Amino acid sequence: MNQQPDSPGRNAGRHPEVRRHFHDELSELKAKLLTMSANAQEALDIAVDAALTGDDALAAQVIAGDRTLDALHAVNIAESAERLHRNRLLLAPEHELAEMARQARAMLSGALDAFVRGDARLGREICRQDDGVDALRNSVFRVLLTHMMEDPRSIGPAMQLFLVSRNLERVADLATNIAEDVVFLVEGKTIKHHAEETPPPDAAPGTPGSRTA
Repeated sequence: MNQQPDSPGRNAGRHPEVRRHFHDELSELKAKLLTMSANAQEALDIAVDAALTGDDALAAQVIAGDRTLDALHAVNIAESAERLHRNRLLLAPEHELAEMARQARAMLSGALDAFVRGDARLGREICRQDDGVDALRNSVFRVLLTHMMEDPRSIGPAMQLFLVSRNLERVADLATNIAEDVVFLVEGKTIKHHAEETPPPDAAPGTPGSRTA
């Protein structure tokens, strides 16, 4: 009589050391992700500081640092900071940019936290926060556009500050993507930003619903 091969589930039960090894490696991966996230957030803070204060030393510190994960966006901001040092914009939207940086950093931290904890509810909350960063980007653009229209000499530095805002927006976009992946991993639902607030095509007018729920 032919012997049936063991199923993966039965094998896993017979080899608990395999499961332990898998969970150990998963825990190590999560720890590395949190370390990378912390480093990226620190680089982001320093880069934005450099852009708002014109500190070349801070910009050089970020550029010379690790170019992994979100640190790439920090490097882009630091490079803009170096160019801004040579041609400052006196009335820069500093409050908006600083707030964008704070929100984007918090979103990235929250998204990684949601991934490590397997928290789909937190993942959805991170997705909703993306609107705030987008609104700030629009505000920055309006301020910069006003400066450029009033004084053509401000076009160069204004464009560098706009690049700073675009890189901060991309950090928030990355956090949103991670948060969407968390929802998929935990609940098996593929969502996009606002997808769960949008009625399906065949829903009656005014009927709440979700494309994926």
